[in-house]
Amino acid sequence: MHRKNWKRIESDSPAAQILTDSRALRYFAPFMRGAVTLTAAARAVGTSPQAMKYWVKKFLDVDLVRPAPSDRARGATRYSATASAYLVPFDATKFALMREWVDNRLKPHQERLVDLLAASLESQGLNHVLIHLDPVSGEILQTSADENGPVEREQLFKDVLLSHGFAGDVVICRERLDELVQDLAELWEKYANAADQCKRKQRVFVYAFFVRSGP
Repeated sequence: MHRKNWKRIESDSPAAQILTDSRALRYFAPFMRGAVTLTAAARAVGTSPQAMKYWVKKFLDVDLVRPAPSDRARGATRYSATASAYLVPFDATKFALMREWVDNRLKPHQERLVDLLAASLESQGLNHVLIHLDPVSGEILQTSADENGPVEREQLFKDVLLSHGFAGDVVICRERLDELVQDLAELWEKYANAADQCKRKQRVFVYAFFVRSGP
């Protein structure tokens, strides 16, 4: 993303109020993707043209959208965002603490993760919990299991059930941090961009964050 296409927004401006409102952003999204007519934008959002007309007027009033220059003389005007990105001060948001903002951003993904994991575990008949000791960390773990014990991780991967994940602190050499991040990025690219090359496809939900947890 080129900084020259960014637009700086003042924290006390009407534009900042719109850009920090999740409901308003839903209606604004089609115009961020490119020039689009009011009707097409309404269809993309799943609302009526009348409702979208209301929002377009609000966006025009605060200079968040503009008519596409080549369409001004036509009957169906197309509108597009006035910038490729907008830089808004944190104090313009409704959140007092950064932690609240992060929690709000992650909550939809966390809820979906919980729903998918619960459904996957139930479908496998994993109606037991195995309480055991992690031989590496020495911590007590709780692992989903059936009446015969834990299901082998290899079988879960084979069936693309992915009801087990990886989470926790990892202590590695400082000089290898960048290498780890690069490996993860390359792994994502390897699989995320390979769907067109296979006949059988499977949609999976990926939820992963890499955060430095210490000095």
